[in-house]
Amino acid sequence: GGHEARSLRFAQQAAVFKGVADLPVQLVAVGQHDDGGRSGELAADLLGEEHHGIAFAGALGMPEHAQLAVPELSLRVCPDRLVDAEVLMVSGKDLDGSSARVIEPNEVLSGTYSLEGVVTKIITAYNTQYKNVTFTIVVGGDTTKPIDAYRAQGEGADTVKVGDTVKVTGTIKNYKGTIEFDAGCSMVITNAVVIKLTAAQKALQEAGYDPMQYDLLPVEYVLQGYWQSNRKDATQITKIISADNPLEAASIYTRFACSNKMYTKDELPVGSVIVLLNSGLQYRPEGWVNLTTPTTDAARPGNVTKKVVLCDEAWWGSFTYRAFNISKTETAQFTAEDVEALEFDFAIFVPKK
Repeated sequence: GGHEARSLRFAQQAAVFKGVADLPVQLVAVGQHDDGGRSGELAADLLGEEHHGIAFAGALGMPEHAQLAVPELSLRVCPDRLVDAEVLMVSGKDLDGSSARVIEPNEVLSGTYSLEGVVTKIITAYNTQYKNVTFTIVVGGDTTKPIDAYRAQGEGADTVKVGDTVKVTGTIKNYKGTIEFDAGCSMVITNAVVIKLTAAQKALQEAGYDPMQYDLLPVEYVLQGYWQSNRKDATQITKIISADNPLEAASIYTRFACSNKMYTKDELPVGSVIVLLNSGLQYRPEGWVNLTTPTTDAARPGNVTKKVVLCDEAWWGSFTYRAFNISKTETAQFTAEDVEALEFDFAIFVPKK
């Protein structure tokens, strides 16, 4: 019998404290079987036993014959406030003789603390709605004393992965045997510059794709021009209709911008993803089976307004070439400013090779 418990122990330093305390942390097993235990309110009586036979010289004093604590785990914990004298007191049953504080099962440690460690497991993936992630860190390389960061938020929460070094700040608790930072803790990746996602990458991520597995396909545009794969004159199906090739009235071609080239399946492979962020725009992914035969009216792709589209085998179908016409959903001219905005409004992502 007996519950399982793990403890977080704060060893007093032989140094002068200035302002905020700077304490190392020990995570050690306590309880009947010395096994690990998650947390409640900080107990008022930290000694836990009367007549333990160890006296204190003062509020922050050390017991007689006390030795410096040797942390079992090299952690640094920085509370955001001055430490109460009681926090540094030791139970008479502390086996190694160090001045320590134990977090009992279902107890919350008072104050805010920061720990830095390596992510060993993503417990719950990043939640795009609540913008948090739950993961496990190991501090000082000791895999026997992991600490969970529950629903951590902050810069890098959406990209954190196993192997990253992160700093977590928040309330520490013992929840049913698991030492963890409580919900609402903050985090920052410290091993590398945090990658800031573009709006298009975030849309990609929200659709269930890992933006780090894709490259942005560079697209150059022709202002006030468009492709028409179904033109009856086969000699014109591979030419952009524009002021330089005015096969239609200016009132028509000035309503478009288009890619300046066609793309093969090698350039736009299966698995690519198209993102459209401006709800006032639409695009037509023109398609050609070959460069000498017009596409039939029935086979010509229609305009697309969907935010995220996967270019799978069905999307390619029998086409061997694709190109893009972009226009406004309401009839209007496409301007140079509109083309500049396409950098943010329209993106094609291709899988990394």
